[in-house]
Parts: sequence; C-alpha cells; structure tokens
Amino acid sequence: MEQKRIQVFHEGQCIDAYRFFGAHFCVENHQKGVRFTVYAPHAVNVYVAGSFTDWGNGKLKMDGKDGIWALFVPDLSEGESYKYVIQDYRGNLIYKADPYAFYSEV
Repeated sequence: MEQKRIQVFHEGQCIDAYRFFGAHFCVENHQKGVRFTVYAPHAVNVYVAGSFTDWGNGKLKMDGKDGIWALFVPDLSEGESYKYVIQDYRGNLIYKADPYAFYSEV
C-alpha cells in the first residue's frame, strides 16, 4: 500500500478504505490470487486461516507495518471461508471475522 494512502488512513480521512482492506482478487507476479489486508494496530502477529489452511494448522503469516497487515495468497477460489488470527502481546490467538468482507456467515 502506498505511503500517502496509509497517511490519509491514519488521519481518519480515507473514504475508500474498502478498496484495499479486506480480501480482493488480484494478480501479483503473474499469479492469480487474493490479497488480504487488515488493520490491527496492537497485534504482535496476524495470520490468515481458513478452509484452505485447515483452520489453523496451516495459518499463513501476514506482513505488518504501521498497524496494517497484508498477505497475497495464490490460487484461491471465490467463496473460500477465512478469518484473521490476531496474536496479542500475551501470545493469545483471537480469531476475527474480516470487517471489510463482502459476505459473512450467520
């Protein structure tokens, strides 16, 4: 994510955060996949877990900077279930739904 957009987000002036937060299909390095991005300013680590990782044993670690965590996962299909796994400073793992998701289960 570009530095100017991050600055505008942190200033509370970002009106299009839905365009880059959440899960979005894209192409990176000639591979189709999904870019996951979430804001978790107090997290020590953030992971993506879902049906494609057996919900935990294959958690995928996200990269974080300025409280914004992101990861590209290749070859995902539309409709995959997922959650963010937030690790706090005590080591607790908290499974959270994506606040920018296009769809949510009851």
